Amino acid sequence: MVFYEPKDFHFNENIMDTVVKNIVKYRKEKGFTQEKLAFYTDLSNEFVRRVKLLMVKEDIH
Repeated sequence: MVFYEPKDFHFNENIMDTVVKNIVKYRKEKGFTQEKLAFYTDLSNEFVRRVKLLMVKEDIH
């Protein structure tokens, strides 16, 4: 039996900001609409829309 030691991860407090910025950045670089991104990532249009709304709500630019 293999035992693993617990890892002590330290994430940036603004990890969500970074994730949202990267989603928007790479979507635009590829020229994808929100609908096309949802299709290719097998996510719902609603989920992708909410990511965009989170960016606007948090004023992430």
